[in-house]
Amino acid sequence: MDWDDVDEEEMKKEEEEKRERLSWINIRSVRLEKARDNPNAKSYFARPPDELEGFDRMWVAAIDAPCLANLVGVFRNYGVQFADNFADWEDQSPEDAHWSIEDIASFKARQVYEATGLPCIASRTSFEIEPARKVEVSPNAPGRVPVANPRVQSGYKFNNIGDHVDYIVEALEPQTDPSRVTRFTSCLCYYDGEMEVLDYGYCDCDIYFSNSVRTFIPMAHAITEMCKTLQLTFGLEYQKWLKQKLQTAVGGRGGASIALRDRVLRDAKVLPNDIIDVSAFMDSNVDVDLMDDCAKELAERFTQMQVKPTKILTVATTGELRKNLWNWKPKLCLN
Repeated sequence: MDWDDVDEEEMKKEEEEKRERLSWINIRSVRLEKARDNPNAKSYFARPPDELEGFDRMWVAAIDAPCLANLVGVFRNYGVQFADNFADWEDQSPEDAHWSIEDIASFKARQVYEATGLPCIASRTSFEIEPARKVEVSPNAPGRVPVANPRVQSGYKFNNIGDHVDYIVEALEPQTDPSRVTRFTSCLCYYDGEMEVLDYGYCDCDIYFSNSVRTFIPMAHAITEMCKTLQLTFGLEYQKWLKQKLQTAVGGRGGASIALRDRVLRDAKVLPNDIIDVSAFMDSNVDVDLMDDCAKELAERFTQMQVKPTKILTVATTGELRKNLWNWKPKLCLN
């Protein structure tokens, strides 16, 4: 039996088992349900990315709203635009509180993908409080030994972040060791119908400093790790849009063209009738080095074109150029 076939069969079996397991999750997003029923939603999510802003991919998110700006900012550098964010997920049954953060994030990503047809990044963050350390008391210690409250000594774990995190921290803090460790764990799931990727972020802190705002730390970590993973997976290029804009601005020209442009912007003067006076470096006071570099670049262009000019057309500028001539791009005619 071919091992590749075995691996593929195992993957299919695992996918079927996961789909069966996720089908029992009941959390829902009202905005996502409205998007499913909206006849205009299909065209909205099918719109192309905004190329003028440097985007070449359109994805969608399902993460906590306060963390969206971080996600958008990180992936913007790689040309990813997020069409929308579905952050209003709510548990519908007590059993939803017992699912793992991996299953919840995967469920959200798959549901959003099925509704929008776009690759989705979804998140879920859990909160844990370690059990209190046992305090050893000497049998010869004077006074009465206090009885430990089991509610204070027990460990706690929640698979979601909300006001309940702040409530339990405020309740335990006066009665427990201030160095008792709490952990925030964020799970990000990417799903595009064919591939699923999970990445994590962590934050451990003493209960004295713990509150729901700490969620930003593991989420930022998870977003960074997810970006690194997807960068390698899809070959995402950092600030490709900026390089393209720079190339467009330069117009494929060499260093001499840029130097000439900068010299015009710096030393030229605009005269009446839209005339640009460049006599400071092109007429009575010629910048020999700049003109020599321009001549070399012209020669390189003809070499790249693999043609030999037979005629040269010159313009008598007398140190003056009209604006429209500066922007004019003449076509080379060779006989």
